[in-house]
Order: sequence, then C-alpha cells, then structure tokens
Amino acid sequence: MGFRSKRWFVGALGSVVAAGALLSACTRPVARAYPPPPDISVWMTGDSLASGTSVDMVPRPFAAVSQAAGFTEFAPTRVVDTITSAIAAHGAPDTLLVMAGVGDTPVATTEQSIAGMEAFVQAMEPYGMRIIWIAEPGYTLAAKLEPLSQWMFTQPESVDCRVYKGVSTDGVHPVDYGPFASCVNAELAKMGVEFTVP
Repeated sequence: MGFRSKRWFVGALGSVVAAGALLSACTRPVARAYPPPPDISVWMTGDSLASGTSVDMVPRPFAAVSQAAGFTEFAPTRVVDTITSAIAAHGAPDTLLVMAGVGDTPVATTEQSIAGMEAFVQAMEPYGMRIIWIAEPGYTLAAKLEPLSQWMFTQPESVDCRVYKGVSTDGVHPVDYGPFASCVNAELAKMGVEFTVP
C-alpha cells in the first residue's frame, strides 16, 4: 500500500471511529434523574414507567427506580430493595411517589401483588415519609393492573392520570410521557406537594 493510500485508509478509519463514537453517544442511555443531594424533597420509585414519567415532570423528582420493578418476590427486581438502598445511601425524602406493578402482573397473582404492596407500605413506615401512589396506564396489561390500581386508591393518597396514557408501541410504555407527567405534577400541586430542588 502506497503512502497516499495509507493516508486515505487511516483517514477513512478515523472517520468510521468518530462516527461510531457519535452514534454511541446518541444511543447511550441518558441520565434519567437528578443526582440525589439531600435537598431534593420528593423522590419517585418504581419501574421503567416511573423512570420515564419522572424525566418529563416539572418540577422533577429524584428517581430511584429499577427496570421491571414490582412488589413481589416473583418480579424481576423489587421496588422495595431499590428504594431502601437509595435511602440508606442518601437519607429519606419528605415525599415518596410510588409507581410500579407492571413487573408483577406477568408473574404473580393479584393477591400476591397486593400482599407485596401492603408489605411495601409496612417496610416504609419507619422512615416517616409521605407516600403517594401513582396508578400506571398498563395498556395491554391494564386489565391485570386494575385491581392493583383500585388498591392504590384505597390508600391515604394516590394519583390517577391514566386518562392521559397516550399511545404505546410496545403495549406497556407510552410513546410520549409528557401529558401523563404533566397531569401527575398538576395533581401533586393540588395535594400541596412542595418540591425542593437545587
């Protein structure tokens, strides 16, 4: 290979590497919440729907979430483990928004899921947080989620914005979290929830 050919090859290779790096940067998961300093007073915990909702909320809570989180031992990950780990690291917030259940529906019965939610409430009691439940749209899982949502509405505080679920391409997650998140913010404002953020 001649000198000029080598220069062309190296230049082309560099372009490919640069393009790959740019593509990687574009497809790399974006940080989905603020860092958790002690002065963020409202946290959200739950599953991937909680994560997506929190990103579009203004004001925005700190999100201590897990993908496919649920309330039972059958769920791929458990929301109680995620939030207790975050509290151990940073201290408990004033208000905890809880949005999960989709992770339980494929693997647990309604009775098992509700028992797990009740156990979650008991596990959170020592922290003295204000707990607000947020019902999930569910889409193709809506029928199985309905009993869980109805249980949430029996709790001292809950939010139902499922009418703003929008469109889903995978049958679980909304394409646009914006309207749902805006509704959640509006309902929290009516409840007097005050966000303290940096």
